[in-house]
Amino acid sequence: SLPLHIFEPRYREMIAFCMGAESRFGVLLLKTRPDATGECYDVGTVAEIMDTSRLEDNKLNIVAEGRQRFRIIERQFDRSYLHGTVAMLSEPVGEAQDAARLAIRCRRLMDRYIQLLMKQVDQPSIDLELPQGPVELSYRVANVLEQLQPSAIQSLQEVLEAETAVERLRLEVAILRREFAILQFMADSAVPRFPPHEHPN
Repeated sequence: SLPLHIFEPRYREMIAFCMGAESRFGVLLLKTRPDATGECYDVGTVAEIMDTSRLEDNKLNIVAEGRQRFRIIERQFDRSYLHGTVAMLSEPVGEAQDAARLAIRCRRLMDRYIQLLMKQVDQPSIDLELPQGPVELSYRVANVLEQLQPSAIQSLQEVLEAETAVERLRLEVAILRREFAILQFMADSAVPRFPPHEHPN
């Protein structure tokens, strides 16, 4: 799910249009290059509005869910918000044997990463339920990584643009290995903690 606080007039207009037309909207990531001010990537996700709550001054809180990837074909600028023509993207798995192997590796790495993260924040371990299918798994892993590591959002755009589930899983394995190594380094470098009234000397 994607919780959003809608306060800018242009996005209030967009959400009002979507609700009136029972339509969906697209979510695109802004590019971070210095020369790409206000420019978005071409591949994004269709979002469906699941819940809304109206606040004062016509602001809104909404909850949306991602449905399908799309690629922008043509951008149009005759409204206060960006809109245009898009093409929906298919979801091929790729080589089945590679998909099965990468799915197993991705699940194991995700579990190790989650357990280490919970240990770092002094929380009990959790069992994260992950889908079995490689396509669904690849998107679930990306969603979890986005929530836990917002700084990895640019890497996750590359994941979103990958043509097959195999490519996405391969990229996610690399991201998980990197993030786990960073977390492990932080854990190894942390100052040892001792119970109350206990001292190493």
